[in-house]
Amino acid sequence: MCIALRTTDKGCRRKRVFHNFRFTVESQADVLSLALEFELYRIIPTGQTLGVAMSAVINHKDGKLTYWALTHPGPQPDFHRRDSFIIELVRHAIRV
Repeated sequence: MCIALRTTDKGCRRKRVFHNFRFTVESQADVLSLALEFELYRIIPTGQTLGVAMSAVINHKDGKLTYWALTHPGPQPDFHRRDSFIIELVRHAIRV
């Protein structure tokens, strides 16, 4: 399940956008890869930009947690900071 945040005049509200989506996981000795597949048209209106952040919390076998992201702009991991959304996806109209 994926939860999308939609900005309103009064802040953000949560809306369930995806109930199921396909993913694959590949594991090697020193690499773990996750690939997700979903339809972006369901969350990005034509001509709009969606800011994306990628992050993970890893729970190790010894119970230790580590926090991973493309960027941690603050002194502590905070996956909700807008300045950590460094990828931009834009939906363009397709003309046939």
